[in-house]
Amino acid sequence: MSAVTKPLAALQDDWAGARGDARLLADIALAAAQAGLADRARPIVALLERMEPDHPIAAVTRAVAAMAANRPADAVDTLRREAIGRPRGQDAAHGILLVALVAAGQSEEARRLADEVLAGPDTPARRMAATLRPALGPASPSGPGAASAVPARSGAATAAPPFRGVR
Repeated sequence: MSAVTKPLAALQDDWAGARGDARLLADIALAAAQAGLADRARPIVALLERMEPDHPIAAVTRAVAAMAANRPADAVDTLRREAIGRPRGQDAAHGILLVALVAAGQSEEARRLADEVLAGPDTPARRMAATLRPALGPASPSGPGAASAVPARSGAATAAPPFRGVR
């Protein structure tokens, strides 16, 4: 039986730790999710979660599927809960979160995230933020009641900007 015909679950051993293969699977899953084929992407997403547990690509793929299904608020919730704060892959998570916030009508949070990403290094998320930021309008004054797209970490002694240090 060739690698092409093996059941997807059996490929886990063959691909464990192979980042290039994980990248290819992620690209396939993201393309399927974007095309509205979330059911077909689900087994790949499950495999990615096992292959790359510290990377948010599975959550990003679920968020893209939610966006394709016209459920941007679900995408925002998924990214907040499952992607933001992971040890790796924050650029992808922030880029998709920015788009999801805009689509969900959460302009103030989108402005804050865009400004935070724009203050960082040149990445795809930063280029996306640079494209979207002018359409988001001027920033509203932030204050103690301003909400953050990233949930506060428990035990934080002082309030920090919502996305600083998350990359």
